Amino acid sequence: MSFALLRKFFISLLVLVLTVGVKAQDKGDDWFDDEDSFHNFNVDFSLHGNPTIEMNYGSSASSFYLLNGKFNKAKMAELKLGYTSEHNVNGSESLMKYSDKYFGLTNLSYKLSKSTNAANYDGDIWRFSIGWDHGYGYKPGQKSAIILYNGSALTWSNLKLNTLATNPADSAMLGLFTDSYKFGQKTEGGMKIQIIPQLVVSAGFERAEVYSKVMFWKWAGSAIIEIAGQAMLDEFIDKIMDSTPAAAPIINFLLKNGLSYGIYELRKEKMNWPFNTQSPLLTDSYKFGLTLIF
Repeated sequence: MSFALLRKFFISLLVLVLTVGVKAQDKGDDWFDDEDSFHNFNVDFSLHGNPTIEMNYGSSASSFYLLNGKFNKAKMAELKLGYTSEHNVNGSESLMKYSDKYFGLTNLSYKLSKSTNAANYDGDIWRFSIGWDHGYGYKPGQKSAIILYNGSALTWSNLKLNTLATNPADSAMLGLFTDSYKFGQKTEGGMKIQIIPQLVVSAGFERAEVYSKVMFWKWAGSAIIEIAGQAMLDEFIDKIMDSTPAAAPIINFLLKNGLSYGIYELRKEKMNWPFNTQSPLLTDSYKFGLTLIF
């Protein structure tokens, strides 16, 4: 791993830690221990909760703004190791809060796909991620739950292009993403069905961005806009939780994922929207998973 990559990694972590520090100061010294504090961007590096192993498999499609050619569809295989926390909402036995912190390893490979087009690009992506999933859920029984979640992650991805781009413009654009790990972000949303406390099945959709280079201040500015939007939704959803608790999980799911999808659509052309920056490499994935909670 190059020194430049390490520098980008630690700068990214520094910004997130500073963001957490500001929120903690506003909330008071006991903020980190307050189970009622629950926001999508409350980035917590502490390893609390039940150890969790999550395995996902699905289908992925990569794209790049103004790319002349197309990528062959790929299959996704993913492993996440993390910690899961679940708490009842305000003492309710039928509503819960869900939080998951994880380290992930993902492979997106056209080799796993059954059908390919010789005219398209073949690309393999290996990706490391540090992520956080949050949501609310319904508890129809003491041991089961239906959880609706929204998540975000920091990623480092390596694209290996197995087909030479014959178009000079495509070759130049794709060359920016190959042969080294590139920083990026991803968002995802979906449903988790907890069959028993130790076993969860899930289905979700994710969109991942890979940046050709990090323009730190523009990236930070774009991230702050997203964080501010999510924070405003948090306050709105808190009011719904106070007045109509049964509606909060669904409203949280729709609003949080709607905002995330909108932000990432705006970044298709400019990776650090609204700032004038290059386009990112995008990967959309549908996945199904099995989670073991210990």
